[in-house]
Amino acid sequence: MKTLLLLNALYVGAAAVGLAASAHARSLPCAAREDVLGRLGREFGEYVVARGLTTSGNLLEIAATADGRTWTIIVSMPEGATCLVAAGEAWQTVEPRARGESM
Repeated sequence: MKTLLLLNALYVGAAAVGLAASAHARSLPCAAREDVLGRLGREFGEYVVARGLTTSGNLLEIAATADGRTWTIIVSMPEGATCLVAAGEAWQTVEPRARGESM
C-alpha cells in the first residue's frame, strides 16, 4: 500500500512539473532526487544503504529502513530526474563473498 501511494504521488508530481528526462523515465514515476529521498526518509524511514553507477551513467540507489522492513530502488539520470524502479519488503544486507566461495 505504501508503495502504491508513493508511486502515485510521485507520478502525479513528475507529470505536473515535467521532470521526466527520457522515454524510459517517462514510463516511471520521477521527480527531483532531493524530493524523492526526502519523501522516502520522512514518510517511510528509508535511507540510502547502497549505490552504484550503471553502465549507462545513471546512479542506482537502494533505500531501506534500518530494520530492513521495506526498501526502494531508485535511479537518478544525469539529466536530473530520479525515478522509482522497484519497492518491496524484507531487505537483507549480505557480506560480499570471495571469488569461488559458495553462497
